[in-house]
Amino acid sequence: MTYRGTVKSGVVVLPEDVTLPEGADVVVTFPDEAPAQAGEPSIWSKLSDLGQWAEDLATDLPPDLAANHDHYLHGSPTPSISWRCLTRVTPRTPTPRPPGDTSPAGS
Repeated sequence: MTYRGTVKSGVVVLPEDVTLPEGADVVVTFPDEAPAQAGEPSIWSKLSDLGQWAEDLATDLPPDLAANHDHYLHGSPTPSISWRCLTRVTPRTPTPRPPGDTSPAGS
């Protein structure tokens, strides 16, 4: 259960309708920040606005920046370039089958 109360003269005062048994163990958690004022936007609202602002910015960054950031930062080969340099694709010619062979190919 969670109850909200206030401190008066060093004592936590709970709402009148809340009754706890005598000797009950309680945990008091003090928020790090005061609650936002009624007219002040919350931090989540501010972060959402910041994200919208960043998405709307014009950019001249390459569309593959996430995948090739090492290439753009350090000049290393991109994965697509290094893969093409290291592999050579040769066409595979089918093995001739004797006439009348009805077995599946490759067996």
